[in-house]
Amino acid sequence: MAESAVKITKGRNTLKWLLLFTPSIFIAAVVVYPFIQLLYSNANFDFASQITGSSPVAQLTRKAIQNSIVQGAVSALLSFVAGLPVGLFLGRHTFRFKRMVNSIVIIPFFLPSILVVFAFISGFGSNSSMAHILPFTESASSGFTGIIAVNTFFNAPLVALFTMTAVEQSDVALNEAAMTLGAADVRRFRTVWGKDALLAASGAALLAFTYSFAGFAAPLIIGGPGYFTLDAWIYFMVKTLNNLQAAMVLALIEALILVLPALSYIIFSSRQRRVTGSQLRLPVQDQRKNGYFYAGAAYTFFWVVVELYLLSSVFAASLENSSGQWWHFANYIQLFGGRTTSAIGISAASSILNTVFYGTMTSLLVVTLGLMWITGRRRLNYKNRFASEPLQYVPLIISSIIMAFSVSVVFGVITPESLIWVLIILAQTSVAIPVVLRVIDSGFSSISHTYTEAALTLRGNPFFEVEMPMARSTFASALMFAFAISLGEFSATNFLATTNYVPLTVEMYLLRGVRLFGASFAAASLLLIISIVSFYFIQRLGERFIGFR
Repeated sequence: MAESAVKITKGRNTLKWLLLFTPSIFIAAVVVYPFIQLLYSNANFDFASQITGSSPVAQLTRKAIQNSIVQGAVSALLSFVAGLPVGLFLGRHTFRFKRMVNSIVIIPFFLPSILVVFAFISGFGSNSSMAHILPFTESASSGFTGIIAVNTFFNAPLVALFTMTAVEQSDVALNEAAMTLGAADVRRFRTVWGKDALLAASGAALLAFTYSFAGFAAPLIIGGPGYFTLDAWIYFMVKTLNNLQAAMVLALIEALILVLPALSYIIFSSRQRRVTGSQLRLPVQDQRKNGYFYAGAAYTFFWVVVELYLLSSVFAASLENSSGQWWHFANYIQLFGGRTTSAIGISAASSILNTVFYGTMTSLLVVTLGLMWITGRRRLNYKNRFASEPLQYVPLIISSIIMAFSVSVVFGVITPESLIWVLIILAQTSVAIPVVLRVIDSGFSSISHTYTEAALTLRGNPFFEVEMPMARSTFASALMFAFAISLGEFSATNFLATTNYVPLTVEMYLLRGVRLFGASFAAASLLLIISIVSFYFIQRLGERFIGFR
């Protein structure tokens, strides 16, 4: 009898350990193994000549490395500067319609990167109204300044979100004690909530550097070869020059460079104060309408106006015909017409279905992996993050284009064309894991282990009866992030997708390539509608938006 009980206990512990490491096993199989296999198959290649040689390829490689570093650094800095004030204002102050403002502010980060590029083309391009009124704004739609503008607009909401969440989760009791003792706002910023806010914003800026360093859509569409990042250059090497060995060298270079910001992000995240349930319920918010409030309100209002203008410009461009006349649906008719289907090989309706299918499957898969991981960690009360989580951050080092390149070489030969969609979903899930697991971790960290232990004592199911009801908004947030990442994942999907499995993001790019600009903006407007609607309804599943650390 005793031996049977011991076996049952060991079996349960084995299951818990398996749950804990499930996301790491997934990343190892889908990302790490193909990448190592790719390196091993090209181990004898002359790496030095690829970088230091005088050949055109070596020169362009050095240029791509320089572009990636410069674009990543400048974009991260500007994202920090642009997003921090918004996050501080929304985290510190309460006012009417705050929840709506929160949602509007963070929307750009949940939009596909290629959609943001289209927004800047329509909003600040040579044919835009803004370019005619303020000619200098046209620089935001092309070249280096355009790439930086797109990256900043995309990543600043991430900085704002990290900052806002950190401020709302700061120590309420400590803040009240400081106020009672007469501490000034600046003093409380330094000692109570400012440190966490700056750490969170710095972590978000590191992510912004990583995303911008591995930027693909903006350099490819509005930058051109002179502004190619390493990701764009790898894509060109494989798809245009068919130089797999040189592309592999670039992949290794990029992975080595991104190790430092990824490790820095892990360190910044680990240094943030862990939150408790009471802190989540009682955010540190200021009811006073002082100078800080009005300055923050004015800046946030400006940010919201810019967002709404850019998003509305996509709809405006989709309703403008080739003669410059407004409120025509010729672009939508063209999008769903035979000419477009013939040009890219798939109907717009099929692209929409592919988009929703990828988003749904990716969301379900990555959230399932996240729930398995957090369940295993909570049941084992496992706190050694550096032992269980490093592989989860690998997608920050091995970018999506490198991931797609590795997967296509290693698994593509054994995957029939009818199952290419499986590779796309696996790639999108891998990209989403670092973000979604942080969402889940942040939400479940507020649930006391006392509740789960009480459920176990009463022979209840702590996951379904305690944790999931209490973490409903976390579940909704995780689904929202996963669906948004799937919708916006352009690099790997564009690399892997064959004609029958093209989503709207890739269709937009292909339509622009065959100069069907009106149809491409019509597709962009549909993608924008899908993104906003999914953002709204998934948010409604939870009591409130939690965000992530």
